[in-house]
Amino acid sequence: MGIEHINSDEILVPMNSWDTLTVYPEQPKTITTHGLSETAAVAILTETREGFARGYLQHYHLDNKTEGIKALEEAIDDQIPSDDERSSVVIMNASRVELNKNADPRLKPIDGNHSLRLAQICFDGLGKRLELRTIPFILLKQETSRGIGTLAIHMGRKPTALARNIVIAEAVPIIPRHYT
Repeated sequence: MGIEHINSDEILVPMNSWDTLTVYPEQPKTITTHGLSETAAVAILTETREGFARGYLQHYHLDNKTEGIKALEEAIDDQIPSDDERSSVVIMNASRVELNKNADPRLKPIDGNHSLRLAQICFDGLGKRLELRTIPFILLKQETSRGIGTLAIHMGRKPTALARNIVIAEAVPIIPRHYT
């Protein structure tokens, strides 16, 4: 996979790979990927009310989407929530601006079928205890810069924080609704 462990508290997932991370309450750790460009990235956060969390993060170029689908299908088995757990999924899709019939701009995934396939895998595997969001992003010229096109899962924060476990997409916090 070529995973870069930046330090003991942060894992960086490069393009065309995936990784998982399990944390205990109040032992903060982060799994992140950046430099999204013509890619799809998927973050799965599975957590208990006690604060234990499992995170899965993948980042695959659209040219390698078959590998990304296979990796997600295999990972879903390890992410299936038990009765006291819930999962949040964020799928980021490379998109382009198109005008609708009213000439209003909107973002459309470069490969909409792939985006739907990723979402379907998550729904099929994780069932009704799932909150799923898709986030389109526009291709940027500096796609290799850290912090541009970023998807991250911050886990194990103190209970006094906004949320113990949170997915960050393009610096926008995605807080699971069932724990707010």
